[in-house]
Amino acid sequence: SARVLREQHTYANIERRLAFDVRNAFLECHYAGRIHLLYTEAEAEIRRLRDDMRSRYEKGDISLFEMNRMELEHARSANTRSQTGLDAANAYKRLQFFLGEQSKQRFQTSFDDGRLVSLPALNELLVATMPNRSDLLAAHAALDEHRAVVMETGRNRLPGFSLGVGYKRRIDRYRGPVFQARLS
Repeated sequence: SARVLREQHTYANIERRLAFDVRNAFLECHYAGRIHLLYTEAEAEIRRLRDDMRSRYEKGDISLFEMNRMELEHARSANTRSQTGLDAANAYKRLQFFLGEQSKQRFQTSFDDGRLVSLPALNELLVATMPNRSDLLAAHAALDEHRAVVMETGRNRLPGFSLGVGYKRRIDRYRGPVFQARLS
């Protein structure tokens, strides 16, 4: 039926968009975490350099201008690290929206060659996301409903058969048994 076909396409489209969103959220979470880690390491190195420059300033090896410039760079790096931490937390929350609580336990990202990230299988992601997406559940329920309607109408389309037996007497004096078969 056209309704079932339409619902199948709607469901497939929602599933396709969901797969795209989940993969994006997964990659976003992974790379935001990696970026935060890199900025945390960079901020620690800048803090170490700042502390080294403080001791050099106290000895008189560098000027106050250079010391203030290093303090400013440290403040910028700390601010950037904080921002990347917020970005990583938001990316994780977005992934949790799709996957629920199991996002960190079940799915881990890994770097195979230092550049590429391996994702879990799409079916695994969809199975994990299905209970959290009411639009997908509604589309799936509508598809099941339309399939049931088509099956029921298909059963009702089978022709009805009735058989009748009787005796008839006509004006022209024809009389006798009558057999009647009807398809409806």
